[in-house]
Parts: sequence; structure tokens; C-alpha cells
Amino acid sequence: MEKEILDKQKLGIAIQKQRRNLRLTQKVVGEAAGLSRNYFADIEAGRYMPSLNSLYKIAKALRMDFNILLSMSEIQDKRSGVSADQTEARAKI
Repeated sequence: MEKEILDKQKLGIAIQKQRRNLRLTQKVVGEAAGLSRNYFADIEAGRYMPSLNSLYKIAKALRMDFNILLSMSEIQDKRSGVSADQTEARAKI
């Protein structure tokens, strides 16, 4: 089973916050990213995790750096405060 590194809820919150800061509608951002308004709304609500390609297009539509968007939605290890991919890398050492 593949381990998730991104949190759908955190991702949705980060996307929604940036969209609202830019005063854009879900329809405008969804269309700019090549997505339907309904699917984009579901991503914002944390119901779906889009593909990396779609995430890149969303970041571009929101005028934000793709890597920043990804870092805002990383799952943090509750014990150490480091991201899940960092924890996994440490385990391999």
C-alpha cells in the first residue's frame, strides 16, 4: 500500500485561501486549470486529491509556486514535526 504524503484537507484549505486572496471564483480557477467548477470545488473541500499535473495547473492559475503549494499540504509527523517523506527517508538510513 502506497503511503500518502499530501493531506487533501490541507491542500484544499491552501487552495481556497489563495483563491479568496486573489478574489477569484471557483469557476474561473477551475477553467484556468482545465477542470470543471464542481471538481475544483471538491478539491477545495478536501474530497479529492488531484493529479500532480492538475495541481501544477491549479498552482499556475492561482499564481503561486507549485512547490509552495505542495509544502503547504504535506502530512506532518505528529511526534517530530517533520514531513512524512522526511520520516520515510530517515527510516531507510
